Amino acid sequence: KLSPFIDGVTDYILCFIARKVASKINCDICKTFLIDNSNNSILIKLKDRNNALVKPSKDVLYICKVKTKREVYGSVFSRMDNNHISGQSLFTNHRDQLLTLIISSYAHLKLKSIGKQQEKMH
Repeated sequence: KLSPFIDGVTDYILCFIARKVASKINCDICKTFLIDNSNNSILIKLKDRNNALVKPSKDVLYICKVKTKREVYGSVFSRMDNNHISGQSLFTNHRDQLLTLIISSYAHLKLKSIGKQQEKMH
């Protein structure tokens, strides 16, 4: 379990991730699974001026906070209508594409942060 401070900062960072992923996809149905304007993070509420932040959905928050892929795949985007992905390929359906974009964007941002910390130490 993350400390409340780290949890809040992670939620705030995920606003950027949700916005970035939403800008990369063309499917309006899938975009609705990335954004949730009812996000209750205290830090997001404090930082959100004029309601301008793109608030991450509970699924995006969950994806970036769990430790194993098995936990993620079985638990996220459960509201996604099976009709939406039924005609899509097994490994290239929108659900898999969303997961890949979210995880890769978050991992890239996290690795970039670690790299900057390492540079400061040397």
